[in-house]
Amino acid sequence: MNTKEIIKSYVLEKLEKDNIKNDDDIFELGFVSSMFAMELVMFLEQTFNINIESDDLTLDNFKSIDNMTKLAEKKVSII
Repeated sequence: MNTKEIIKSYVLEKLEKDNIKNDDDIFELGFVSSMFAMELVMFLEQTFNINIESDDLTLDNFKSIDNMTKLAEKKVSII
């Protein structure tokens, strides 16, 4: 699986959804609590062996599958 597929699979499982679009704003749709937001950060850090800095903790970076994929791939390329 590629980065986007891994992230989407995790999000769908955690949200107990059958499908969401890669560009759906999961915050705007009401799918995300503050606890789940922290779980997303930990998932990305552990799964992709990256360090998400406080500057990265913006709503924009986590609002969609596409944006989380961009963040993870950017962080992986820095390592």
